[in-house]
Amino acid sequence: MFRLLMAGGGTGGHLFPAVAVAEEFMRRAAETQVLFVGTGRPVEREIFEPRGLTTRKITASGFMGKTLPARALSLAKLPVGMIQSAALLLGFRPHLLFCVGGYAAGPVGLTARGLGFPTAVHEQNSIPGMTTRLLGRIANLIFISFESSREFFPSAKTYLTGNPVRQEIMQSNNIEEKNRTDGFSLLVVGGSQGAHAINMAVVESMRMLAQKRANLSIVHQTGTADCETISRAYRDMSIKAEVFPFIQDMGKAYQKADLVICRAGALTVAELAALGRPAIFIPLPTAAKNHQEINVLSLVESGGAEMIRQKNLTPSVLTERLTRYMSDPEKLRAMGRLAKEAAKPFAAREICDICLDYLETRKKGRKAA
Repeated sequence: MFRLLMAGGGTGGHLFPAVAVAEEFMRRAAETQVLFVGTGRPVEREIFEPRGLTTRKITASGFMGKTLPARALSLAKLPVGMIQSAALLLGFRPHLLFCVGGYAAGPVGLTARGLGFPTAVHEQNSIPGMTTRLLGRIANLIFISFESSREFFPSAKTYLTGNPVRQEIMQSNNIEEKNRTDGFSLLVVGGSQGAHAINMAVVESMRMLAQKRANLSIVHQTGTADCETISRAYRDMSIKAEVFPFIQDMGKAYQKADLVICRAGALTVAELAALGRPAIFIPLPTAAKNHQEINVLSLVESGGAEMIRQKNLTPSVLTERLTRYMSDPEKLRAMGRLAKEAAKPFAAREICDICLDYLETRKKGRKAA
């Protein structure tokens, strides 16, 4: 039985790539046992447990971008988290630890190094976070999603694979393309917590579209805070809309969409490119080192997507873009084709291959010694 320990998380952008990698290992060997270690946030259970993946939690908290007292607390928690990590590692005895970023990965990765467990790290974003940079110094394997990340890690053990995309997302692409004569379908996704600026800009844009609204249907992930407000706004305008705090079946939502309006998290960029879905990206302006804009820049430059910076996001600008794309389906199709050409849809498979090759080589080396 192959035992895979995964650590990190905190957001869907970290967790869903972990799911994709776990799925690939389990596809290779059905008896693979997977254990995910995080900090016990509800999103971890919501994502992993419906898929039959066991979760455990350790004590850890963020450091970067925090106040001085919060940083001191984070450092104080580190020894506790490492003791808890040691107990998990020695109890589970993984063949491989796979870290996906997020502060929970730090104590587990550092402890695994001290105990001699093989460790791999995956960085989703174009600009690596502090945890993956730290773990990159001691990990056996490093996987990156963007070429721009390479400079932060030792070249000899760094592999450009792209972001792993879940099977459920890729399988949605096998569904026959919907008949586009039945109206224009817009998907709005502001990340797992929603995005207030995007939510409000879309609603105000709908007011400006006036007559074109009759041909439009919307699926909108708002986050919890704005859900009722946005639902009411669509009802008042008699717009056909499905509004959710969080969309569980994102593959189905992507497949139905003629156009997606979204943030530029690395996973969202990877999923849309893999499916060849046209999108208007609105990067989160407060993302560390502006990494969301960098995530999508090459796709935009290739013509596979459009970007509107949040400082330029007004209802009139968004209305102009929507009007243009609603009246030019061929332009949308061309954008989708270019997005798909830039995709790396087999990232999970490549990561799994490299990990298993490394472990086999390591095993042979130990036998020879």
